[in-house]
Amino acid sequence: MTLTKEVVEFANVLHIQDDIHLQELIEESRKIGERIEAGADSLRPVMDVLLSTIESYEDEHFNLPSVSPEEMMRWLMEKNNHKQTDMIDVASRTVINEVLNGKRKLNRLHIERLCIKYAVKANWFYQ
Repeated sequence: MTLTKEVVEFANVLHIQDDIHLQELIEESRKIGERIEAGADSLRPVMDVLLSTIESYEDEHFNLPSVSPEEMMRWLMEKNNHKQTDMIDVASRTVINEVLNGKRKLNRLHIERLCIKYAVKANWFYQ
């Protein structure tokens, strides 16, 4: 059986070698997430595979803190140097401000958007 060049390249992408490669894969996942949000639903299986690969690497190499969904959002924002103005694709500035100040909880839609934005699985928010 001969594998096509594309299959070999895709398999290489799915084997994360280091944190730099991880960041590249996360960035590609964000781009795919944007395309899915724009209506490219056929990319969902690709996104699922990429997120699973990212999650496996991170589970092996990083210890996630056991925190609330709101604290996880704050941590992800800090890790990515994001400010409230960078979160408009998740919720309005008012909502983000209220979440960060403990006046509001994240809902399911917010968490779904955070998963797409940061290329993480929902279990990051429900530990």
